[in-house]
Amino acid sequence: MSLYITRGTLRRLTVEVKELERRLREQAKIVRQAIESGGGTHDNGMYDAAIHDQAVLAAKLGRINNYLLDPSIIEDLRGPANSVTVGKVVVLENIETGAKCSYALLGPADVECGLQGAISYLSPLARQVLGKKLGDVVRISVPNGKYEAEVVQILQYQADGSVG
Repeated sequence: MSLYITRGTLRRLTVEVKELERRLREQAKIVRQAIESGGGTHDNGMYDAAIHDQAVLAAKLGRINNYLLDPSIIEDLRGPANSVTVGKVVVLENIETGAKCSYALLGPADVECGLQGAISYLSPLARQVLGKKLGDVVRISVPNGKYEAEVVQILQYQADGSVG
């Protein structure tokens, strides 16, 4: 299954994969040294710590490699300007309070990389607003309750993190 990702996050993750692979090779050496130091694998704190660190690195590498399997670049998407789609920033106004919140509907890798204001297009909130049009009222379900919000603005996400 193809996952959407911004071009910048794709570049960052490609570099990070190389670094994680290098660190995993280093951890493998540490594991071997811990075993060869005479402690074996039983009651060997150095070995246990090295194996734990190796498992953490391998899990992160696996997660990132999943993002990179079949990426679709968000900046290449061009949906209708008046519809909430992946790669758009949607501004919602709470009908009761008038409070406004904006969300950039990006990929899970973008969210994990900490892009400002990003939520995954796979998240429950994103699924509630995808396909909505300017002026639509959406009943939003969040962990602490429900509220109604109007879609007051839809902007195209820009590669530099700006909107417009």
